[in-house]
Amino acid sequence: MAFQQTVRRIQLGRELRRLREQRDLLPEDVARALPAWSVFKLSRAENAKGAVKADDVAELLDFLDVDADLKAGLIDIAKNASKQGWWVSYTGVVNEQTVNLASLEAEASAVKTYQPAFIPGLFQTPDYARAIFTELGGFSDDEAEAKVNVRMARQAVLTRPKPPQIWAVIHEAALSVKAGGPEVMRAQMERLIQLTRLSNVNIQIMPSDCALNPGMNGALTVLGFPYRPALDIALVAAQMTELWIEDRESVEEIHATFQKITAEALQLDKSLAFITEKRDAIK
Repeated sequence: MAFQQTVRRIQLGRELRRLREQRDLLPEDVARALPAWSVFKLSRAENAKGAVKADDVAELLDFLDVDADLKAGLIDIAKNASKQGWWVSYTGVVNEQTVNLASLEAEASAVKTYQPAFIPGLFQTPDYARAIFTELGGFSDDEAEAKVNVRMARQAVLTRPKPPQIWAVIHEAALSVKAGGPEVMRAQMERLIQLTRLSNVNIQIMPSDCALNPGMNGALTVLGFPYRPALDIALVAAQMTELWIEDRESVEEIHATFQKITAEALQLDKSLAFITEKRDAIK
């Protein structure tokens, strides 16, 4: 999808289609009832082919008799779909996946993530991120530095007014790899310890001797919004790539999967002790 065709705009379109079809209405039925909506305009809105006015969305949602909370969430998407955030200036530096993730994090009220191999991007220190980009990504120093800047800018959500609630589960393996060397990893462990002091951040460690659990299928992230479950969205690892999951049923299944993962991980206090021990053991 094009950068201007954000995940949220696509989700708005899919939700409009779902609500229309739920009421057994054809596009022609909407066009006959609402002068502001033609079949062509509705098709473009449902397929995320362009921006749509918030007032027009409100009129459509009233016609579809949508409940107040969901209506407010969808109108908010319509109002903000065309706004450009800080990440727009980096569209030549990072891929579309990162741009969409940054835009979603900026709106999210909750983020749940499981990472089996790396420290979550929202928690990484600049040196740790730089090591990932140079040693694994093969990027030049300048390219890596630009990507590090994007990753650090994303972290502003952690301490913004009304920050999202972050719940992260990190596999022990991510703490054991010496990315960038001992000093880098020691600083990264210290960063995790500091983050646990934030009231909106929870960090659990998945020990290597854990029982079989869904986290073994790969990394996942679920982004929650004020009008959950209708507008939540998930990002999952799938055969060397990542896929956005948007339909309600599938996202709810991923919510349930994350709960199973947290149940197998160490409790919060034991996780903090584990991280501290790892930091102190680095030579």
